[in-house]
Amino acid sequence: MCIKNELEYRIYVNKVMNTDKLKFLYLIIFGASLNYIYIRFNSINIIFALIFIIAIVLLMKAVNKYDRLALITSISIMVEPNIIGNLSLSNIILLIALFSTLFVYKNFNLTFLRNRSIFSLIIFVCYLIINVIFTLFKGITVFIVMKNLWIFVSLIIYLIIISLYLSKESKQAIVSCLLTGIEGWGVLIVSGFIVRILMYPSIINKLLFSLDQSSTSVLNRQYLALYYTDVNYMSIACVCAIFVTLIKLQKQKKKLRILNFIILNLYIMLTLSRTGLLLIMLTYSIYITVIFLKKGYKKRMLFISINILLGIIFLGCLSYNFKNIQILQSIISRFSSIKHDPRFDVYKAAINVFEMSPILGTGVGTLIKLSANYLGTPHIAHNVFLTTLAESGIVGLFLLLLFEINLLFEVRNKKSKHNFFILFIVFLIPQLWLDVFFNPNTIVIICILVLFNGELEEYLLL
Repeated sequence: MCIKNELEYRIYVNKVMNTDKLKFLYLIIFGASLNYIYIRFNSINIIFALIFIIAIVLLMKAVNKYDRLALITSISIMVEPNIIGNLSLSNIILLIALFSTLFVYKNFNLTFLRNRSIFSLIIFVCYLIINVIFTLFKGITVFIVMKNLWIFVSLIIYLIIISLYLSKESKQAIVSCLLTGIEGWGVLIVSGFIVRILMYPSIINKLLFSLDQSSTSVLNRQYLALYYTDVNYMSIACVCAIFVTLIKLQKQKKKLRILNFIILNLYIMLTLSRTGLLLIMLTYSIYITVIFLKKGYKKRMLFISINILLGIIFLGCLSYNFKNIQILQSIISRFSSIKHDPRFDVYKAAINVFEMSPILGTGVGTLIKLSANYLGTPHIAHNVFLTTLAESGIVGLFLLLLFEINLLFEVRNKKSKHNFFILFIVFLIPQLWLDVFFNPNTIVIICILVLFNGELEEYLLL
């Protein structure tokens, strides 16, 4: 292509940057860099990370400013808030994106407060912040809680601003980039494993041991967590990626996307995460049902979908144990162990903590310490609702439920009822098993469904 002037160059670069191949290449580079920093964490690598971020921005100088903001944000949503000790790289990067956005939109106003879901969310977050302040006066450190809360609030504000002040074309460019970041978790998984194996060849034995069907302990499975400290959070991120990929595969079946899709499914099966396994089963059940009921689809599509799913399960069996195909037995044993799960004792302890201060709660971040009075050792509740009830009291739980009910009704009133099920799977279900309800990938999907006021499919640029 012969580029005659700067305008043609800008159009050409912008067109190239919107292709899936280049975005996936960007994810591979970022995934490898993040793993390098995670494994060998020191001041030199922090500088390396910042240089890497600045380099991306400079290399994209010819690209639309909104695309640059989207890529910076997509970096931050792929980093766990407390991934490296007390330093939150995700918050630093997201802060850059947030203030860059505020700088771009000088005429910022508060019209977004008219949205009931957003308004109820802000009320809930303000209550949590006040609760945290009172907790600090009690001499309890809640730094990690505030880090998680900050990334949640920052990303919501960022996407609210984007949804209000951009044209549809700019929204599509940004959301497409963010969704590619979600979809590309399969690529991130592969790059993460490659870097770790190259840097530490001995880790292969540990990974193989963690994949052994007889080794399903939390400690062994954490070798598979990669970018997160908990394999369950990785599983939720992958389920979000699978949902986005399924929608894109309906429109265009690219080889890279199909390979990424297979990797995501295999990863969830190998982790033996009950949360991930349950979510993926619900995802496929609803997806196949929607295809079957949707007008214009032939029954042959249902047959093909079921066979693809069975094929993925078979491949997972082979990859899980080359000598004895026992992954299904391992999955069954993981679910059958629920009745003996110590979490039920933790649930009782959370109720006991709640009874200490039922109205306002004992304070955000206090449950893990107070639970030791009933269990002997500190524990988290592994349940958003119980954690909120114990730490924030009846008031906190009421505000949380108010936000979620408003959110559900708002999505339910959209023109597509399928969005309701998407939100139900990626947002509500994990709250029954995990303490953190603001998984970054989930937030992006929610914001697209609610803030951008439209179908998820409308923002899936190919």
